[in-house]
Amino acid sequence: AAPSFSPSAEIVGSYGNYDAWSVSAAATGPIIGDVVAGRIFALKRKRDGYWDLSTGSGPRTSTMSDNEDNW
Repeated sequence: AAPSFSPSAEIVGSYGNYDAWSVSAAATGPIIGDVVAGRIFALKRKRDGYWDLSTGSGPRTSTMSDNEDNW
């Protein structure tokens, strides 16, 4: 969402299969009177992979594919 001059904040969370979870937070409001508004957003998302891998002799050490661990 675009920044707004009306102050507000929200927190959203979810949980799903393969131990997937996410949490996000956002806040918006005026920064300089009624001239400049701002918005800040943060997200953490994590999920266990679901494809077993055979890594062979390469540099990869994870044995699961499609893992997520993002900020």
